[in-house]
Amino acid sequence: MASISLISQLKLRRTVNNFDVVSGGINCIYENIGTEKEYTTQSTSFKGVFQNPNKVSTDSSRGMIINDTTSFLIFAYGPSVFRFSYSGQIAGITLAGQTTRIYMCQLNTDTFLLDRFGNRFYAIDSLGISTEILQLKAILDDIGSVAVRGCAVLNGIVYIQAESGEIYNSAVENISSWSALDFISSESLPDKPVYIDSINNSIVSFNTNSIEFFNDNANPTGSPLVARQDVIGGIGGINSDCYVKNGNSIYFVGSEFKERRSLSVYVLENFTVTKISTYSIDLFLGSFIDPSMSGYYDRGRFFVSLLGKREDSNNNNLIFDAKNGMWTVQDNDSIRPIIESNSSRQMTYDGDIKFVDTAINPTNINSSLILENTNFGTNKFKRIKKLSINSLPSVDDFHINVEASSNGIKKFERKFNINGNKDTKNSQRLGRFKTIQFRIDFGSIIGNDLSASVNQYVELKSLEIDF
Repeated sequence: MASISLISQLKLRRTVNNFDVVSGGINCIYENIGTEKEYTTQSTSFKGVFQNPNKVSTDSSRGMIINDTTSFLIFAYGPSVFRFSYSGQIAGITLAGQTTRIYMCQLNTDTFLLDRFGNRFYAIDSLGISTEILQLKAILDDIGSVAVRGCAVLNGIVYIQAESGEIYNSAVENISSWSALDFISSESLPDKPVYIDSINNSIVSFNTNSIEFFNDNANPTGSPLVARQDVIGGIGGINSDCYVKNGNSIYFVGSEFKERRSLSVYVLENFTVTKISTYSIDLFLGSFIDPSMSGYYDRGRFFVSLLGKREDSNNNNLIFDAKNGMWTVQDNDSIRPIIESNSSRQMTYDGDIKFVDTAINPTNINSSLILENTNFGTNKFKRIKKLSINSLPSVDDFHINVEASSNGIKKFERKFNINGNKDTKNSQRLGRFKTIQFRIDFGSIIGNDLSASVNQYVELKSLEIDF
């Protein structure tokens, strides 16, 4: 008797025009890993809240923030910025371009907006009235530079960084007041800045080959910042929208100097960088054109969404579960989440505002789990006398498709259906084999089996095999 865990780390391989999931979850979430209660279930669906009545194929969602003080939702789509909904366009703002990301941060009831490609900056007050910050634009124009990605707030002061290295700060509690003399330069190493944010009560500057930190020293003139000495050298970020913050953690795509030919995913925590991507994820990243990253909460924990378009024009969404360190693939319609900033449950996609659907019953989410090829510890021929799935719930009737491959990876020449009801589930037999791989399809609707459309989360615990 053998019991196979239904938790599988994502492994990918390159095909002629695509990438293939060798093993791992597709639209899956893993729970309670490493315990007797571990199981696999469906990923989250997303429900639309504000539908965009004026979608344009050349435009896209560009940014979102929820002000924690006012609870106001502000979001950017195409060249415009909106408040609450698409009927609340904010006057006085015309963004450069139509698709590039817009960065925002909040200071009390005000919102700071950075349009780096237009080198323009705006203050939006609690009434939704915008004011262009011409002082800041003039400062960067005078030094012949533009802002890098990101903005940060620390101790009542807003910070941005120029591509030439200067970190400028606003006046205290006033996002509209800036001075050309109020700056500090990030220049520990001869590289270029690409992103700025805050972490652990410090300002952090991501550069192409280093990461620098600055503390608030309350200097009476010039910049209030002072550079810390714990510079992280030999690793840096990339000049793309591949940064997402969650509390005192920043997830980003970057590369180590000694491995400059390849990209990886890292997390910065407690002033330390840790690599979180696997070899096959790195291989996958290498084919992305202009990757982007965002994050969202689901079921009490944080997920990182990494989106990339490849040369074959296919979009791919890789999902990292920050709690258990597992990667999965997402291939449903929630392919392009854009910025969840200060709220734990909001995303945008293709111009529509969407929320993570936290209802007990998921909507139309079909999931797949591909297990690694195994020989059960011996190269001898074997036969499976009985195969079943240990699953919950045990009340409603739902079906699980199981495919088995004994003639190579992902051949899947044997297919059968198992009733997932705990009280009535049937078992299956399989002929002789040396190695075998299983694929399990489950979720709301399996094929044309409408009886399975009970729209409930199922818990797949293990694959039970009797030889």
